[in-house]
Amino acid sequence: MTVSTSVEKRSRVSMSISGLRRYPLYFGLAVLCTAATDLVIYRLHERSTRGTSHSRLVARVARDALVLAVDRESAIRGFLVTGDSESLQPEFEARVAHPAKLDSLVSLTADNPAQQQRARAIGVALQSWDDNFALSALAGRLSPATRRRKATVRSRAPSVRRIRSGRRSAV
Repeated sequence: MTVSTSVEKRSRVSMSISGLRRYPLYFGLAVLCTAATDLVIYRLHERSTRGTSHSRLVARVARDALVLAVDRESAIRGFLVTGDSESLQPEFEARVAHPAKLDSLVSLTADNPAQQQRARAIGVALQSWDDNFALSALAGRLSPATRRRKATVRSRAPSVRRIRSGRRSAV
């Protein structure tokens, strides 16, 4: 064996040993990159989930506010048709709960000015409906046109009952 051959063997052995020393470094870098990627993905997923939950909450509160408005309208219209004050119970309950729902809707949409403007517009429209129709209907101060419509509906109620009873007897 010559000196050059032995030097070559030593250099190959030292290169392979130094190469082996680098593997933990490469492995550590790979683990670090994987952990950083996982952290970024987790944060993005968390933000997406939080946004979805917030959107669902806003939609639920808006739907609840709509249901309360419809309950109020239905109760008042039922009272106008039947004259039975018992039909106003849903209106009284909804009248108390509705402002709190609208306030919740406005506060939940604080991060989105367009949605907040729409929520406030709903409140203004409901207040206008309340002032122009609901309160006057409950106080009996209906306009002549509204009284005529009410009388027309009431006059047709017996014919609707006859139609319904005729269908039952035919069945």
